[in-house]
Amino acid sequence: MTAYANEYPITHPFYVPDKGQFKSSTAYTHYNVKMKSTAAKRLYGNPKADVITEDIELGITDKLVFIGGYYHGAYDYKGLVDDNFKDKYWYLGLEQKFVDDGKTFFSGSFDYCQDNDDRADKLSKYFDLSLTYGKKLDWADPYISGDYTNSLNNGSNNDGFGCVKVGVYKQINDKLGFNAGVGYFLYTDVSKEKYCGGQVDLRYAFTEKAALALGYSFQLSDSQHKINEISHKTKSLDGFLPI
Repeated sequence: MTAYANEYPITHPFYVPDKGQFKSSTAYTHYNVKMKSTAAKRLYGNPKADVITEDIELGITDKLVFIGGYYHGAYDYKGLVDDNFKDKYWYLGLEQKFVDDGKTFFSGSFDYCQDNDDRADKLSKYFDLSLTYGKKLDWADPYISGDYTNSLNNGSNNDGFGCVKVGVYKQINDKLGFNAGVGYFLYTDVSKEKYCGGQVDLRYAFTEKAALALGYSFQLSDSQHKINEISHKTKSLDGFLPI
């Protein structure tokens, strides 16, 4: 991250650049998914994936922020479904800080996303809505966020994805922060798949303008008995990468 704004450190989930300030977040994630059901193991094996993301934020005013990003994922399935494919997308949008007074934080964002999956016949187009609300308390900073994505393609059959996440951030010292959360995920297409996941990470700020985060994500339950793909919508979940 290359920025410094308001009273939040750059490791904080409430951190959003002010006017004229810029934030860049680069992430690499490796997934090694362990299927728990016999049927899932036979069908998919133990899928692996390597994902690289780049997200940017630029303050237009102290309340309005331009957002954008790029995602590239390489997937490997080694079961009865033997498949290697790549998925990539970019998005552009705006984020608005409705309340940001040092005690309460409330923001919302809207973006347009264009996805290019190797397996698809044509480009997929989406819109994404996100809301985040949190409080700065003495013991820690709890927050809740919601994210909804839906297809703009004709005949998409309501191809959407929603998530509600509850998390808490704790500033341990001047440089180190701890973030943890759980989320509930639901697909609104014909599959109606839903699952719960969790995530923890440590965030270390080398300076006021540079930080590193190391995290771990896990799945708690799944309506499809662990037969699900890695979700491609990760950018608005503050590092929460579901499997």
